[in-house]
Amino acid sequence: MSRLPLDGIRVVEISHMVMGPTCGMILGDLGAEVIKIEPTRGDGTRRLLGAGAGFFPHIQPQQTVHCH
Repeated sequence: MSRLPLDGIRVVEISHMVMGPTCGMILGDLGAEVIKIEPTRGDGTRRLLGAGAGFFPHIQPQQTVHCH
């Protein structure tokens, strides 16, 4: 099995609202371990309505989420 470019890299993601989580998703796709830090209410992306409503579940599989 070939290694991904970011295998062995750990990223702490403290961003929110669509573009930040998208970056975390891309880094995870490239092999990085992504640890997402969120406020206790969670990332605002979770509460998007309309066309953005399905976005957060799509990016979640590659990330470990911690609330503070």
